[in-house]
Amino acid sequence: MKATLGAGLSNLQGKFGNLCGKVINGRQQISRLSIPYAISKEDPTTDQLFIKYQYALTVGDWRYASPAQQAAWEALGAEEKISGFDWLVRQQCAMPRNRGLTWTLAQRLGTEMYVLSLANLGGGICMAGTVPTGQVYRSTDNGLTWTLAQRLGTESHVLSLANLGGGICMAGTVPTGQVYRSTDNGLTWTLAQRLGTETHVHSLANLGGGICLAGTVPTGKVYRSTDNGLTWTLAQRLGTETSVLSLANLGGAICLAGTNPGGQVYRSTDNGLTWTLAQRLGTETDVLSLANLGGGICLAGTYPTGRVYRSTDNGLTWTLAQRLGTETDVRSLANLGGGICLAGTYPTGQVYRSTP
Repeated sequence: MKATLGAGLSNLQGKFGNLCGKVINGRQQISRLSIPYAISKEDPTTDQLFIKYQYALTVGDWRYASPAQQAAWEALGAEEKISGFDWLVRQQCAMPRNRGLTWTLAQRLGTEMYVLSLANLGGGICMAGTVPTGQVYRSTDNGLTWTLAQRLGTESHVLSLANLGGGICMAGTVPTGQVYRSTDNGLTWTLAQRLGTETHVHSLANLGGGICLAGTVPTGKVYRSTDNGLTWTLAQRLGTETSVLSLANLGGAICLAGTNPGGQVYRSTDNGLTWTLAQRLGTETDVLSLANLGGGICLAGTYPTGRVYRSTDNGLTWTLAQRLGTETDVRSLANLGGGICLAGTYPTGQVYRSTP
């Protein structure tokens, strides 16, 4: 079968291009793939991504398989298929995955100085928010190349971005505290609303079901929308805090907000309608980032001593996990799944990684 499969790959290259590889330990190792495929599962222990092809083999030719064609193909006996290709269609093959181990420059975005926000819209589409001319850039090839979508009015910063699904996304700006909205996957943008007299929309979160939140500066307020970001009302000011720097949706109507200057985490159990103080994180002044790891576990990144705090009860109580070297800011956190998470720091631009 291995020999037949290798020969088949050579034949396919001329028809579909960029499909190549070799069989190692009975699995097809793909170095580049351009035909459609579907992720079926991930194996974090071997750092491989398992895929199943969306093409089926008919005698003498390859063609795209509709669900009906796929079912018919799967139902065929092995003796009715061309030897070797049954493995491609009916089994899974493994593709090595880098998982952020190494990085290459994709592109500089015009003459912008900072890329302050990023969002994944799915289907290869992603967005980037910039400074100092308040632009949104857009990629349709998973971040490989970027084009300018639009400048957002006369704003200077696109501090936050959020994907609401169904082609709808939001952007939070400086210096006039506005929320912009797109209904075509970030291609065009219109002003939804200015949030009171706030100057910064520092954080955005999608809670689902049309509900979304915005955290603001300089009076530490949380605004709430129930119509996918079209209109906004004040939910609550968080104590005497001046900034709502971070927001996270934990699911089940629970959400968190990280503040400045008291380094506090606030918690809501009614989809952001009302908020109570959960805990101050040590002597920190800023809760710059929040991440939901699932199963009641969440993380908070802080300033000025670059610490990560951890909660195992959906943000109700917090304990210090670790200080990250001599860094002062843990500005970003990301959950990669499988117990793996990342933290981005300042002032020496380091990425820390946690594994189970």
